[in-house]
Amino acid sequence: MVGIDPRLDRLPSPVLDASRRLYGHWWEGAANALLRFGRGVVEAVAPFAVAVKLQIAFYEMYGWWGLEAYSQIAAYARELGLMVIGDVKRGDIASTAEAYAAAHLGEVVLPGGEKTAGLFNVDAITINPYLGSDGVLPFVRQAVQHGRGVFVLVRTSNPSAGELQDLTVQPPDSAARPPGLPARPRAVRLWEQVAALVRQWGELAGTPGGEVDDAGVRRAGAGTGGQALNRGSGEQPFGPVGAVVGATYPEDLARARELLPNQWILVPGYGTQGATARDAVQACCPGTRLGALVNAGRSIIYAFSEPRWMEGRKPSQWAKAVAAAARHARDELLAAADTRHA
Repeated sequence: MVGIDPRLDRLPSPVLDASRRLYGHWWEGAANALLRFGRGVVEAVAPFAVAVKLQIAFYEMYGWWGLEAYSQIAAYARELGLMVIGDVKRGDIASTAEAYAAAHLGEVVLPGGEKTAGLFNVDAITINPYLGSDGVLPFVRQAVQHGRGVFVLVRTSNPSAGELQDLTVQPPDSAARPPGLPARPRAVRLWEQVAALVRQWGELAGTPGGEVDDAGVRRAGAGTGGQALNRGSGEQPFGPVGAVVGATYPEDLARARELLPNQWILVPGYGTQGATARDAVQACCPGTRLGALVNAGRSIIYAFSEPRWMEGRKPSQWAKAVAAAARHARDELLAAADTRHA
Protein backbone atom coordinates (compact mmCIF):
# COMPACT_ATOMS: atom_id res chain seq x y z
CA MET A 1 0.00 0.00 0.00
CA VAL A 2 1.30 3.46 -0.88
CA GLY A 3 0.74 6.40 1.43
CA ILE A 4 0.24 9.71 -0.37
CA ASP A 5 1.22 12.50 2.03
CA PRO A 6 2.13 15.32 -0.40
CA ARG A 7 4.12 18.34 0.71
CA LEU A 8 4.04 21.11 -1.85
CA ASP A 9 7.71 21.98 -1.38
CA ARG A 10 8.72 18.41 -2.27
CA LEU A 11 6.69 17.95 -5.44
CA PRO A 12 8.57 17.51 -8.73
CA SER A 13 9.30 20.75 -10.57
CA PRO A 14 7.42 19.76 -13.76
CA VAL A 15 4.24 19.35 -11.70
CA LEU A 16 4.63 22.68 -9.92
CA ASP A 17 5.54 24.53 -13.12
CA ALA A 18 2.47 23.25 -14.97
CA SER A 19 0.13 24.23 -12.13
CA ARG A 20 1.68 27.68 -11.76
CA ARG A 21 1.26 28.35 -15.48
CA LEU A 22 -2.45 27.60 -15.25
CA TYR A 23 -3.39 28.98 -11.83
CA GLY A 24 -0.56 31.17 -10.61
CA HIS A 25 0.80 31.09 -7.07
CA TRP A 26 -2.53 30.97 -5.23
CA TRP A 27 -4.76 28.36 -3.62
CA GLU A 28 -5.99 26.94 -6.91
CA GLY A 29 -2.43 26.44 -8.08
CA ALA A 30 -1.49 24.57 -4.92
CA ALA A 31 -4.51 22.28 -5.13
CA ASN A 32 -3.97 21.63 -8.82
CA ALA A 33 -0.37 20.60 -8.10
CA LEU A 34 -1.59 18.19 -5.42
CA LEU A 35 -4.10 16.76 -7.87
CA ARG A 36 -1.56 16.35 -10.67
CA PHE A 37 0.93 14.74 -8.34
CA GLY A 38 -1.64 12.46 -6.69
CA ARG A 39 -3.01 11.21 -9.98
CA GLY A 40 0.51 10.64 -11.26
CA VAL A 41 1.46 8.64 -8.17
CA VAL A 42 -1.74 6.58 -8.34
CA GLU A 43 -1.19 5.71 -11.98
CA ALA A 44 2.48 4.87 -11.37
CA VAL A 45 1.88 2.52 -8.41
CA ALA A 46 -1.34 0.87 -9.58
CA PRO A 47 0.43 -2.17 -11.11
CA PHE A 48 2.34 -2.86 -7.88
CA ALA A 49 0.06 -1.85 -4.98
CA VAL A 50 -3.32 -3.04 -3.74
CA ALA A 51 -4.25 0.24 -2.07
CA VAL A 52 -3.36 3.87 -1.53
CA LYS A 53 -3.70 5.75 1.74
CA LEU A 54 -4.49 9.45 1.44
CA GLN A 55 -3.55 11.62 4.42
CA ILE A 56 -6.30 14.21 4.39
CA ALA A 57 -4.35 16.82 6.39
CA PHE A 58 -2.14 17.66 3.42
CA TYR A 59 -5.26 18.49 1.42
CA GLU A 60 -7.18 20.28 4.18
CA MET A 61 -4.28 22.76 4.32
CA TYR A 62 -5.54 24.21 1.04
CA GLY A 63 -9.20 24.56 1.96
CA TRP A 64 -11.99 23.46 -0.34
CA TRP A 65 -9.63 23.41 -3.33
CA GLY A 66 -7.42 20.91 -1.55
CA LEU A 67 -10.34 18.77 -0.42
CA GLU A 68 -11.63 18.65 -3.97
CA ALA A 69 -8.21 17.33 -5.03
CA TYR A 70 -8.42 14.69 -2.28
CA SER A 71 -11.84 13.59 -3.51
CA GLN A 72 -10.73 13.42 -7.15
CA ILE A 73 -7.57 11.43 -6.36
CA ALA A 74 -9.58 8.94 -4.31
CA ALA A 75 -12.08 8.52 -7.15
CA TYR A 76 -9.29 8.04 -9.70
CA ALA A 77 -7.58 5.41 -7.57
CA ARG A 78 -10.82 3.46 -7.28
CA GLU A 79 -11.29 3.69 -11.04
CA LEU A 80 -7.92 1.97 -11.42
CA GLY A 81 -8.99 -0.83 -9.10
CA LEU A 82 -7.11 0.26 -6.00
CA MET A 83 -8.62 0.24 -2.53
CA VAL A 84 -8.54 3.71 -0.97
CA ILE A 85 -7.96 4.32 2.72
CA GLY A 86 -8.67 7.78 4.05
CA ASP A 87 -6.16 8.54 6.78
CA VAL A 88 -8.47 10.89 8.66
CA LYS A 89 -8.07 9.66 12.28
CA ARG A 90 -11.51 10.87 13.27
CA GLY A 91 -12.92 10.32 16.74
CA ASP A 92 -16.11 11.62 18.32
CA ILE A 93 -19.44 10.38 19.62
CA ALA A 94 -23.14 10.32 18.77
CA SER A 95 -24.36 12.51 15.91
CA THR A 96 -20.92 14.04 15.33
CA ALA A 97 -19.36 10.62 14.78
CA GLU A 98 -22.28 9.70 12.55
CA ALA A 99 -21.66 12.81 10.46
CA TYR A 100 -17.96 11.99 10.07
CA ALA A 101 -18.82 8.43 9.14
CA ALA A 102 -21.41 9.52 6.59
CA ALA A 103 -18.93 11.88 4.95
CA HIS A 104 -16.22 9.27 4.53
CA LEU A 105 -17.98 5.89 4.49
CA GLY A 106 -21.68 6.31 3.88
CA GLU A 107 -24.39 8.55 2.52
CA VAL A 108 -25.48 12.13 3.16
CA VAL A 109 -28.94 13.65 2.86
CA LEU A 110 -29.50 16.38 0.27
CA PRO A 111 -32.07 19.21 0.54
CA GLY A 112 -34.72 17.22 -1.35
CA GLY A 113 -34.41 14.34 1.09
CA GLU A 114 -32.59 12.03 -1.30
CA LYS A 115 -29.39 10.32 -0.18
CA THR A 116 -26.11 10.19 -2.03
CA ALA A 117 -22.59 8.98 -1.34
CA GLY A 118 -20.41 11.46 0.53
CA LEU A 119 -17.93 13.47 -1.54
CA PHE A 120 -15.03 12.00 0.43
CA ASN A 121 -16.15 8.37 0.21
CA VAL A 122 -13.36 5.83 0.44
CA ASP A 123 -13.13 2.10 1.17
CA ALA A 124 -11.89 2.49 4.74
CA ILE A 125 -10.74 5.15 7.17
CA THR A 126 -8.55 5.39 10.24
CA ILE A 127 -10.25 6.24 13.54
CA ASN A 128 -9.13 7.11 17.06
CA PRO A 129 -10.51 4.88 19.87
CA TYR A 130 -9.77 7.22 22.79
CA LEU A 131 -13.49 7.84 23.44
CA GLY A 132 -14.20 4.12 23.72
CA SER A 133 -17.08 2.24 22.12
CA ASP A 134 -19.21 5.39 21.94
CA GLY A 135 -16.67 6.84 19.54
CA VAL A 136 -16.12 3.67 17.50
CA LEU A 137 -19.49 2.01 16.96
CA PRO A 138 -21.01 4.84 14.86
CA PHE A 139 -18.19 4.29 12.37
CA VAL A 140 -18.55 0.52 12.55
CA ARG A 141 -22.28 0.75 11.82
CA GLN A 142 -21.66 2.79 8.68
CA ALA A 143 -18.86 0.46 7.60
CA VAL A 144 -21.10 -2.59 7.98
CA GLN A 145 -24.03 -0.96 6.23
CA HIS A 146 -22.04 0.22 3.21
CA GLY A 147 -19.48 -2.56 2.87
CA ARG A 148 -16.57 -0.40 4.03
CA GLY A 149 -14.01 -0.70 6.81
CA VAL A 150 -12.34 1.10 9.71
CA PHE A 151 -8.80 0.86 11.04
CA VAL A 152 -8.54 1.62 14.75
CA LEU A 153 -5.30 3.13 16.08
CA VAL A 154 -3.81 0.46 18.35
CA ARG A 155 0.02 0.58 18.48
CA THR A 156 1.29 3.45 16.39
CA SER A 157 4.72 3.82 14.84
CA ASN A 158 5.77 7.22 16.22
CA PRO A 159 8.62 7.49 18.78
CA SER A 160 6.50 8.81 21.66
CA ALA A 161 3.68 6.29 21.23
CA GLY A 162 4.67 4.49 24.40
CA GLU A 163 3.92 7.52 26.59
CA LEU A 164 0.30 6.34 26.59
CA GLN A 165 0.17 3.05 24.71
CA ASP A 166 2.67 1.23 26.92
CA LEU A 167 1.02 2.24 30.19
CA THR A 168 -0.07 -0.72 32.31
CA VAL A 169 -3.81 -0.81 32.96
CA GLN A 170 -6.11 -3.05 34.98
CA PRO A 171 -9.21 -3.84 32.87
CA PRO A 172 -12.51 -4.03 34.75
CA ASP A 173 -14.21 -7.41 35.02
CA SER A 174 -16.60 -6.53 32.20
CA ALA A 175 -13.92 -5.38 29.76
CA ALA A 176 -12.75 -7.20 26.66
CA ARG A 177 -9.50 -9.04 27.31
CA PRO A 178 -6.77 -10.46 25.12
CA PRO A 179 -7.25 -14.21 24.58
CA GLY A 180 -5.41 -16.60 26.86
CA LEU A 181 -5.70 -14.46 29.96
CA PRO A 182 -7.42 -15.86 33.06
CA ALA A 183 -11.06 -15.08 33.73
CA ARG A 184 -10.03 -12.55 36.35
CA PRO A 185 -8.47 -9.59 34.52
CA ARG A 186 -4.81 -8.89 35.05
CA ALA A 187 -2.80 -5.84 34.13
CA VAL A 188 -2.02 -5.41 30.43
CA ARG A 189 -0.48 -2.67 28.35
CA LEU A 190 -3.01 -0.09 27.19
CA TRP A 191 -2.50 -0.91 23.51
CA GLU A 192 -3.16 -4.59 24.22
CA GLN A 193 -6.47 -3.66 25.83
CA VAL A 194 -7.35 -1.59 22.77
CA ALA A 195 -6.46 -4.60 20.61
CA ALA A 196 -8.83 -6.74 22.68
CA LEU A 197 -11.59 -4.21 22.05
CA VAL A 198 -10.83 -4.19 18.32
CA ARG A 199 -11.22 -7.95 18.29
CA GLN A 200 -14.52 -7.63 20.14
CA TRP A 201 -15.79 -4.95 17.76
CA GLY A 202 -14.68 -7.11 14.86
CA GLU A 203 -16.52 -10.15 16.20
CA LEU A 204 -19.67 -8.07 16.59
CA ALA A 205 -19.50 -6.70 13.07
CA GLY A 206 -17.48 -9.16 11.04
CA THR A 207 -20.16 -11.42 9.58
CA PRO A 208 -21.65 -10.02 6.35
CA GLY A 209 -25.27 -8.98 6.68
CA GLY A 210 -26.63 -6.90 9.52
CA GLU A 211 -26.11 -3.78 11.57
CA VAL A 212 -24.53 -2.87 14.88
CA ASP A 213 -26.62 -0.84 17.30
CA ASP A 214 -25.46 1.63 19.96
CA ALA A 215 -24.85 -1.16 22.46
CA GLY A 216 -22.70 -3.07 19.98
CA VAL A 217 -25.36 -5.69 19.33
CA ARG A 218 -25.49 -7.09 15.81
CA ARG A 219 -28.96 -7.14 14.26
CA ALA A 220 -30.19 -8.85 11.10
CA GLY A 221 -30.12 -6.78 7.95
CA ALA A 222 -28.71 -6.41 4.46
CA GLY A 223 -25.29 -4.91 5.20
CA THR A 224 -22.09 -6.13 3.56
CA GLY A 225 -19.56 -5.42 6.28
CA GLY A 226 -15.95 -5.84 5.24
CA GLN A 227 -16.75 -6.17 1.54
CA ALA A 228 -14.17 -3.60 0.48
CA LEU A 229 -11.46 -4.92 2.76
CA ASN A 230 -12.00 -8.51 1.67
CA ARG A 231 -11.60 -7.66 -1.99
CA GLY A 232 -8.85 -9.95 -3.26
CA SER A 233 -8.05 -11.41 0.15
CA GLY A 234 -8.48 -15.03 -0.98
CA GLU A 235 -10.11 -17.63 1.22
CA GLN A 236 -9.44 -15.98 4.58
CA PRO A 237 -12.39 -13.79 5.65
CA PHE A 238 -11.57 -10.59 7.49
CA GLY A 239 -14.13 -8.34 9.11
CA PRO A 240 -14.63 -4.59 8.64
CA VAL A 241 -12.78 -3.60 11.83
CA GLY A 242 -8.99 -3.56 11.51
CA ALA A 243 -6.08 -2.18 13.52
CA VAL A 244 -3.20 0.20 12.93
CA VAL A 245 0.02 -1.28 14.35
CA GLY A 246 3.43 0.12 13.47
CA ALA A 247 6.30 -1.95 12.11
CA THR A 248 8.75 0.14 14.11
CA TYR A 249 7.92 -2.09 17.09
CA PRO A 250 8.17 -5.54 15.45
CA GLU A 251 7.76 -7.54 18.68
CA ASP A 252 4.56 -5.67 19.44
CA LEU A 253 3.43 -6.17 15.84
CA ALA A 254 3.89 -9.93 16.22
CA ARG A 255 1.97 -9.80 19.50
CA ALA A 256 -0.80 -7.80 17.83
CA ARG A 257 -1.22 -10.54 15.23
CA GLU A 258 -1.66 -13.06 18.06
CA LEU A 259 -4.33 -10.86 19.63
CA LEU A 260 -6.05 -10.13 16.31
CA PRO A 261 -6.18 -13.37 14.30
CA ASN A 262 -9.07 -12.27 12.04
CA GLN A 263 -8.43 -8.57 11.56
CA TRP A 264 -6.66 -6.66 8.85
CA ILE A 265 -3.62 -4.86 10.26
CA LEU A 266 -2.54 -1.62 8.62
CA VAL A 267 1.22 -1.37 9.12
CA PRO A 268 2.94 2.04 8.96
CA GLY A 269 6.64 2.54 9.60
CA TYR A 270 8.15 0.54 6.73
CA GLY A 271 10.67 2.48 4.68
CA THR A 272 11.57 6.03 5.67
CA GLN A 273 10.59 5.52 9.33
CA GLY A 274 13.17 2.75 9.61
CA ALA A 275 11.27 -0.54 9.81
CA THR A 276 12.40 -3.31 7.46
CA ALA A 277 10.31 -5.61 5.30
CA ARG A 278 11.09 -8.41 7.74
CA ASP A 279 9.69 -6.28 10.57
CA ALA A 280 6.56 -5.38 8.63
CA VAL A 281 5.53 -8.91 7.64
CA GLN A 282 5.15 -9.85 11.30
CA ALA A 283 1.60 -8.62 10.69
CA CYS A 284 0.83 -11.41 8.21
CA CYS A 285 -1.32 -14.28 9.35
CA PRO A 286 0.95 -17.24 10.18
CA GLY A 287 1.96 -19.21 7.12
CA THR A 288 0.42 -16.73 4.65
CA ARG A 289 0.84 -13.36 3.00
CA LEU A 290 -2.65 -12.38 4.17
CA GLY A 291 -3.96 -9.92 6.71
CA ALA A 292 -1.36 -7.15 6.42
CA LEU A 293 -1.55 -3.86 4.52
CA VAL A 294 2.00 -2.55 4.74
CA ASN A 295 2.25 1.16 4.05
CA ALA A 296 5.20 2.82 2.35
CA GLY A 297 4.87 6.55 1.83
CA ARG A 298 7.76 8.95 1.43
CA SER A 299 10.17 6.26 0.27
CA ILE A 300 7.94 5.77 -2.79
CA ILE A 301 6.17 9.04 -3.57
CA TYR A 302 9.42 11.03 -3.38
CA ALA A 303 11.56 8.41 -5.13
CA PHE A 304 12.34 10.97 -7.84
CA SER A 305 14.50 12.77 -5.24
CA GLU A 306 16.90 9.81 -5.05
CA PRO A 307 19.57 9.36 -7.73
CA ARG A 308 19.22 5.56 -7.79
CA TRP A 309 15.64 5.81 -9.03
CA MET A 310 16.24 8.71 -11.43
CA GLU A 311 19.34 7.34 -13.14
CA GLY A 312 18.96 7.81 -16.90
CA ARG A 313 15.64 9.64 -16.49
CA LYS A 314 14.61 13.23 -17.19
CA PRO A 315 12.79 15.34 -14.55
CA SER A 316 9.58 14.92 -16.53
CA GLN A 317 9.86 11.14 -15.95
CA TRP A 318 9.50 11.45 -12.19
CA ALA A 319 6.56 9.05 -12.16
CA LYS A 320 8.74 6.27 -13.57
CA ALA A 321 10.97 6.61 -10.51
CA VAL A 322 7.90 6.31 -8.28
CA ALA A 323 6.83 3.17 -10.15
CA ALA A 324 10.29 1.64 -9.80
CA ALA A 325 10.33 2.27 -6.05
CA ALA A 326 6.84 0.81 -5.68
CA ARG A 327 7.83 -2.33 -7.56
CA HIS A 328 10.94 -2.70 -5.40
CA ALA A 329 8.89 -2.38 -2.19
CA ARG A 330 6.34 -4.92 -3.39
CA ASP A 331 9.04 -7.44 -4.29
CA GLU A 332 10.89 -6.90 -1.02
CA LEU A 333 7.76 -7.40 1.09
CA LEU A 334 6.65 -10.51 -0.79
CA ALA A 335 10.12 -12.02 -0.46
CA ALA A 336 10.15 -11.29 3.29
CA ALA A 337 6.71 -12.84 3.72
CA ASP A 338 7.70 -15.96 1.79
CA THR A 339 10.92 -16.32 3.82
CA ARG A 340 9.00 -15.99 7.06
CA HIS A 341 6.75 -18.96 6.40
CA ALA A 342 9.09 -21.05 4.26
